[in-house]
Amino acid sequence: MATLKRRTDRGNRWEVRYRDPSGKQRARLFDRRVDAEQFVTSTEHSKLTGAYLDPVLGRMTLALRG
Repeated sequence: MATLKRRTDRGNRWEVRYRDPSGKQRARLFDRRVDAEQFVTSTEHSKLTGAYLDPVLGRMTLALRG
């Protein structure tokens, strides 16, 4: 389960802390609470359905060999 916390030291933003399916703890900041709650809901749903994608791997660029 994820936790949601107001971070006044980070510009009064909302921090979401969650664990990915491998057990690694991750965190993300949001300006609005509603956005943070939506992220928690969508992440938990993705983990339960098996559709979770690691955000670090999603930013990786792949080169094609020709």
